[in-house]
Amino acid sequence: MKKSIFSIFSIALAAILGISCEENVRHELPTPEEQMHLKASKELVEVSFFDAVSEAITFTWETSGYEKQGTECNYWFKMDVAGNEFETSIPKIDVTGTNSVKFRGDELKSFLDSWKIQDGTTIRIEAEVIAQPVEKGSVQNQKYQKPEVSKVEFDLVCSSDVAMVIDGKEHPFGTNGILAVVEAGVYECKTGINASYNVTVADKGLWIFLLDYSSHSIKALRPQLWLLGDASPKGWNLSEMPEFSANEDGSLKTWRGILKPGELKFPLEQNFNWNFNIAYLMPSENGTPAGEGDCTLVLSGVPDNKWKVEKMGEYEIQVDMKEMKVKFTLIEEFQLKWNDIWMVGSATTGGWESNPFQIKLTYDFSNSIKGYPGVFYFEGPLNEGEFKFPLEERSFEVPYLMPVNVGSDGLQQLPADGETCEIEYVERYGYDHKWKVSAEQAGDYRLIIDTDKMTMTVNRK
Repeated sequence: MKKSIFSIFSIALAAILGISCEENVRHELPTPEEQMHLKASKELVEVSFFDAVSEAITFTWETSGYEKQGTECNYWFKMDVAGNEFETSIPKIDVTGTNSVKFRGDELKSFLDSWKIQDGTTIRIEAEVIAQPVEKGSVQNQKYQKPEVSKVEFDLVCSSDVAMVIDGKEHPFGTNGILAVVEAGVYECKTGINASYNVTVADKGLWIFLLDYSSHSIKALRPQLWLLGDASPKGWNLSEMPEFSANEDGSLKTWRGILKPGELKFPLEQNFNWNFNIAYLMPSENGTPAGEGDCTLVLSGVPDNKWKVEKMGEYEIQVDMKEMKVKFTLIEEFQLKWNDIWMVGSATTGGWESNPFQIKLTYDFSNSIKGYPGVFYFEGPLNEGEFKFPLEERSFEVPYLMPVNVGSDGLQQLPADGETCEIEYVERYGYDHKWKVSAEQAGDYRLIIDTDKMTMTVNRK
């Protein structure tokens, strides 16, 4: 039995060492000389709406040095904004068997849209072709070889020079199209080459007008809609906003879920760069109660009006894009002891900063943790030190949630992984109890605060 265990251990150790050695070998192998000499047919590519389906650029390259020596290779092509290290690259294209790849203007336009590049902006693009030698033979006899890579850069710009006429005023098209509240009818779109296009709007209300480069036409669509604000499940996080669902023609948007007291507005586009200067639907006056009323289209984020949610509970929100109306319906009200909980202390990344407190706990809007309302949680690192939970946003003279079972020093050792401890509400100017994190306990955690049962559960990651 001992021999078997030793044998299994030896095999596992050898496998680990083998992987480690292979990684070191890959790291230490010299990069092969670049012999493919990737070339672009143009140094500046201008994508035009008027000729988008024509070939815009061609890339060519010579045979890899590996293949010249008789080694079979697989070839791939990638492209990205220069400086992005190909982290936002277009999907890798298998170009094995050919020494060229071509792109039409509408294809390049789709790439620019995915990179969020505004029309009229000239951007530097980096392309690369990769030749990876094919490893043959048994696994034991295969020998890793570094790929040969060739790169080239060029400039890319997209310009439409098309404007839509609405109420006698020309509105130029941009990357995100044109958002407008219009009546049903036929609208003219003028161009810089004295041509014109018509777009038909089927019904009144809010529409987004987009240039379709592949079909060389202009489309009218009902825009998408999202939920943003500290009353919503994802707060002010632009990259994770909940989206409204839509009826068949897209004119009626619906969202159903839990809201807590706070503010709300409805973005009409996504943004992953924390740029809040985007288009919204919002009330005409800031602080309008979340009830039934009008929606206003604001294209630039200014003014910054929001609806005010006063009661915690499950809501249904309906937005009628024909009539530009909104209706908030409170389906079930929840009574929470506290709407928000913060975290402060030397054990946290926010330290003792109190103006405001740097860490705010996340509310479990979906009730997925405990199956009922009133549950908050913290996810992140804890250092050696102390912490407690303020119940207001700033100043140390506020109520807190604190540990119950403390020693003479007013501290309770952080419970072990999976354990639960009692918590209690302490009025402002009351005693100062805290949890203590030892050096051995430092690490990543999930702390679950149950305000119904008044407990804290510790989960170490």
